[in-house]
Amino acid sequence: MPDKILIINNYDKGNYLRNILSKGIPWNEEVVIFDGDSAIKKITILGETVNKVFSIFNIPFKELNDHIWLENKDNIISVDRRYGDTIIEILTPSINLFEIKEKLLHNGFEDIDDDSWNKYRIQVGILGNKEINDKIPFNVGMGQLVKMDKGCYPGQEIHARLESRGKQNKALVTLESKKYIDEGEYKINNGGKIIITTAISDRGSSSKYFGIIPIEYTKKSKIVLLNLIELEINKIIDLQLLRSHH
Repeated sequence: MPDKILIINNYDKGNYLRNILSKGIPWNEEVVIFDGDSAIKKITILGETVNKVFSIFNIPFKELNDHIWLENKDNIISVDRRYGDTIIEILTPSINLFEIKEKLLHNGFEDIDDDSWNKYRIQVGILGNKEINDKIPFNVGMGQLVKMDKGCYPGQEIHARLESRGKQNKALVTLESKKYIDEGEYKINNGGKIIITTAISDRGSSSKYFGIIPIEYTKKSKIVLLNLIELEINKIIDLQLLRSHH
């Protein structure tokens, strides 16, 4: 879109983001910001049979890669392979949502609930609003997105101090445990605390989590809480290890 930008944002942060953007408009530039929260919906498709989508919607597979959004009739489609699995995202006008979902369900796809989606997010390392909202980017694997030479912005002093020290204080990781614990803050037996941002109870198996831990614990295989519950550390989330996606 030559002189336009479409920002796909967390559904409950639209007004906040538009307010921030409007405050940053220079006095000598004219910028119009539209509220499209109810006009556009995003469908995320994943799983072993995800490639069926290309034939269902007659999408040319070869034209899709990790850096391109492809227009297909009224829809905008992208493929994301950063996490090992192939994930397809479709942006569509709200009036088309029912038709697309019906076509997917008719071809064997299922509409999963929030718990199933969060379980998948933890498994492959997809960040959600709970992991990044009100967090310092360096502490949740997103430090490379902060451009220190782009002028003043809220939180710049904190970022500058972290960069000058040459290290981050915390890290975002995926964990699992045999005993389930709720989202929240917990003290660690050997000092410090862990913040559980997303927690999923997997019946018959280990419960899974996104957690923010002190950086020194990333060298260990597990964390023992003050209540003696053990959390196994599976994966450190760092977006620098993922290919860029536009």
